[in-house]
Amino acid sequence: MFYNRPKVNFTESDLFEYRFKRKPKQWSLEEIQDLWERSLKRGKERQSIINKVYDKIVNEIPQNENRKKVIYYTENDKVYKYEFSYTPQFKSWGYSTGRVEFSKDKSKARDEKIQFILSNDRAFELGREFRDIQKYRTRLEYRVKQIFVNLIEDKLKKVYKDKFPPDITVVKVGDQKYYFAVDNQNRYDYLQFHFKGLVSNKEIEL
Repeated sequence: MFYNRPKVNFTESDLFEYRFKRKPKQWSLEEIQDLWERSLKRGKERQSIINKVYDKIVNEIPQNENRKKVIYYTENDKVYKYEFSYTPQFKSWGYSTGRVEFSKDKSKARDEKIQFILSNDRAFELGREFRDIQKYRTRLEYRVKQIFVNLIEDKLKKVYKDKFPPDITVVKVGDQKYYFAVDNQNRYDYLQFHFKGLVSNKEIEL
């Protein structure tokens, strides 16, 4: 269930027509489903690019005394850092950002910065590379999914307007089927559903 519903032009056609003096494109559920599937594929490809840089950082940068792997980049004549820490319970590396501080004396700071960059050549290369791949991060697939699920929920509310829905409803869109569970607090005057994912053909034999 998504509580912050994204705005969709064709569901707010009056406002769209007022602003742009034309009718918005009408999207079918099948078209939105196709867009979601394509955005998922694109998201996986982008994540693969990000993972390759992650692997280089984890494999090439040694841990410091705080058990962190640190890389750097420069921007607007300032030096910034990414600090990677390993989280055992998640078995993965996470990171935080910060700024590298130098002497308050401008002359000393310039010399310190030059020496620092020369002493951490590879860390700066990977820092810039990691900084550049941030443009590959996108939440498009989540936004499209949210729109898709919200539209199905609206249709389900109409279907079950005058009758109580079952605990689980299977919704078919194109060639795909999805589970939607009724909310535990559901009442005849308050219909709410939760997306539970794609129907799987896998069976569990007991």
